[in-house]
Amino acid sequence: MLDETYKIHSNHLYESSGIYAAFGPHATDTVSESLWKEILDGSKELNIPIHAHIAQSYEEINRIYKKHKTTPIQFLNSLGILKNPSSNLFIHGIYLNKKDFKLLQSKNNALVFCPFSQMIFQFPANIIDWYKNKLKWFV
Repeated sequence: MLDETYKIHSNHLYESSGIYAAFGPHATDTVSESLWKEILDGSKELNIPIHAHIAQSYEEINRIYKKHKTTPIQFLNSLGILKNPSSNLFIHGIYLNKKDFKLLQSKNNALVFCPFSQMIFQFPANIIDWYKNKLKWFV
């Protein structure tokens, strides 16, 4: 799918129609560390945003902690993703802590609250904390 992302990005017909590419790695527990690094390199080089599901489930939190002894946000930070000069759009953010909030305060990071998904997870993200921590976020 990386090749498809690059093709969309280089297609001027798409761009003139308002269609833009974004890297879409699923989540921290389903994408390898090497692929995250490759995506970050492509994002920096071509200014293509990264769109990923982050801290969306208890299972993801557990898998990342067992493997890296950290949270999904702190894992992405260790790879340099949170300092990406292009945009990062992180969906869900249900399981975030105070250190995660601090790391997400960069102007290029934003969270997305998806009401439909929150109903499926039956555990909504705490958007009041997002607001209190001055995070950029969207519905």
